[in-house]
Amino acid sequence: MNHFTQVQAIYDINSSWSLLGFYGVGVTFNDDVLSNDSVTENADAVGLGFRYNLSQTYDIRIGLDVATSFDESVVYFAVGSGL
Repeated sequence: MNHFTQVQAIYDINSSWSLLGFYGVGVTFNDDVLSNDSVTENADAVGLGFRYNLSQTYDIRIGLDVATSFDESVVYFAVGSGL
């Protein structure tokens, strides 16, 4: 069983550019019924990103996010509406 929560804040610089920051925390439960072993793992991550509005008519945006956690860092590229 997994639980995850994320908080995100967006600041619109102008009608084309936005900056965002986010923080997420999650927990994983692994209940092994056969061995009576219960393992719980916690993880959190923080990141920054930007969005550029390609089309204000259709709200199509591109974005790049950089996120880091205790043991890894990742880069996300996104294209779509409502980002």
